[in-house]
Amino acid sequence: SEPGVTLRGIFLQNPSAKRTIIYFYGNGEKLINHDIRTTLDSLAEKLNANFVSFDYRGYGFSDGDASLAALLTDAIKIYDTVKTNWSAGQPIYVYGRSIGAGPAMFVASERKCAGMILQSPPASASEVIPTWTGIMPWYESIFVSLRPDSSLANFKPQTSDLAGKISVPTLIIHGSKDNFILPKFGKKLFDSIATSNKSFVVIPGVGHWDLIPYRSPTIDSIQSFLSRTN
Repeated sequence: SEPGVTLRGIFLQNPSAKRTIIYFYGNGEKLINHDIRTTLDSLAEKLNANFVSFDYRGYGFSDGDASLAALLTDAIKIYDTVKTNWSAGQPIYVYGRSIGAGPAMFVASERKCAGMILQSPPASASEVIPTWTGIMPWYESIFVSLRPDSSLANFKPQTSDLAGKISVPTLIIHGSKDNFILPKFGKKLFDSIATSNKSFVVIPGVGHWDLIPYRSPTIDSIQSFLSRTN
């Protein structure tokens, strides 16, 4: 990443892979979590894909101090490393869950991607922060050093700022009962994304934490999207 800072992650190789997907995880997660590894292993198998994911700077096994600005620049470096060393000429997709939508969209706006998948994305921090109070302890948030204040709400670019730069095929998935990032915010982001090749899918009966992407009907939507774009 930069002198003195090492980002650490995993590269899951599927012998039948037709694509490589870079996965940016969400709130309170890190690669050592069993649920994350189960998700990545299951998606790699069911989507015929190689999966790459890294702990964010200052989080999990990665070095450095947590920083929103570094999160975006690190995401570009991750993409460049994947393209040069691990993609083997296969199409590269980005997948962002929750706050991970930010780095995924930044990469899609700055680099050539075959497509972008967003799961439960926010349109902007300033809109979703009020819904977080009382729902999730902040010590479980994506960066333990961040708090819901103006520095997060005013950080640029927000996902909504990047939407006009997105020209790649896009799939957004949101749970109908998500009370952490309300479905209306995902729909607002969807409406602002520039590409006309986009789909918004609401998964009935699930919220933010129990939307499991490798189970039906979510996996069916992702598989259909990939078959149309790869």
